[in-house]
Amino acid sequence: MATLTITFTNKLNTSLQVGDIAYSNVTTMLQDPTGGAMLGATQVAVLLGPIFNISGLTIKIQTAGVDIEPIIGDYVFFSKNKNVNTSSLVGYYADVKIENNSKDKVELFSIGSEISESSK
Repeated sequence: MATLTITFTNKLNTSLQVGDIAYSNVTTMLQDPTGGAMLGATQVAVLLGPIFNISGLTIKIQTAGVDIEPIIGDYVFFSKNKNVNTSSLVGYYADVKIENNSKDKVELFSIGSEISESSK
């Protein structure tokens, strides 16, 4: 497996974590099927691979021989692993601590939870 290292100039998304899958939008040129003139360009999402290291503004991706690498200006994005990052709590117990470190008056509008009975 090959490794792709990308260093960004802007701060990384705070929800980015090891195991997320990286993609890049790559611009491809469309050519007339008869081999004639170029018709224009389109954006195609390309799978880069799973992220295995995050350090500062740099991510390392384990690629499966991807021959298209993003260049400066390409849009790089990621998706979460659905098996690990689910939208609900798992287990029998959850402990929540809410803190306010502001010196100004604040108001809590709502707190919610999804509860489903899993066994009797």
